[in-house]
Amino acid sequence: MFESFFSFQNLTDKLKIPFNKKRILILLLCSFLFILAGLWLFIESERFVNTFQNSIIITKLVGSISVLFFGLAFVSMLKKLIGNSHALIIDKKGIVDNASGVSAGLVEWKDITETFLPSIDTSQQFIYIHVKNPKHYIERKRNIVSKLFMKANYKFYGTPITIPIKMLGCDSASLEKNLSEYFSKYYNT
Repeated sequence: MFESFFSFQNLTDKLKIPFNKKRILILLLCSFLFILAGLWLFIESERFVNTFQNSIIITKLVGSISVLFFGLAFVSMLKKLIGNSHALIIDKKGIVDNASGVSAGLVEWKDITETFLPSIDTSQQFIYIHVKNPKHYIERKRNIVSKLFMKANYKFYGTPITIPIKMLGCDSASLEKNLSEYFSKYYNT
């Protein structure tokens, strides 16, 4: 059933899950539109003086932040679209997360205590990967923004490692089944 979603090198060896290219294209378009809006705010800041606190500086700052944030998002999504990497790789070592904005990289089976997919039907579902030492995964991030997002994930969800299912080119039921099988098989190896 899930062969159309997954790319198998060898079922017992490695499970490669691609990115959801349609979702990435939508995010690319949205990022581009926010970049344009930020540029417009910055260039035409005099037009918005009455709207934003009567200050050209605040308007230019909002425009700059928009361009910077969505510019980074655009570059990140573009790399995922044209790159050769997979969103998620599950093998005998563990789970390699390339899907989230603050990708955890390799999360070894020996570190994982639980993989959890809430049954709540929300617009943005995540897989939560609980680990024995969450601070290790936060501290190995060099980028301060990534660290902040991982700390926020840890505070709100009890784990720094959250993977958005909508970024994956598979359905949640098949993914949950495969994660469970790989976890059972490789956890104690």
